[in-house]
Amino acid sequence: MAPHTVPSIVCGRRWGKEGDPRAGFHESRYAAEPWGPEFDGLSSAHRFGELLHGLYRLQPQGPPMPERVIRLEDWGVWWRDGGS
Repeated sequence: MAPHTVPSIVCGRRWGKEGDPRAGFHESRYAAEPWGPEFDGLSSAHRFGELLHGLYRLQPQGPPMPERVIRLEDWGVWWRDGGS
């Protein structure tokens, strides 16, 4: 099954200077429309909570390296299938 794609609000904060080995950023994502049909079967706590919480280390070259990423995944499958 393909991952859910939902409109989200992205909040982030960067720290450290360019080239600093401790430089990184924090990213949080929240549902733009918590009562949208994409969230059928989820409680209010999940609808209004973070869909993604990530800490990333910035590298001198290349993409950011994830240090710790927590995301809500694979919801609704049991709800639509009725458990089968």
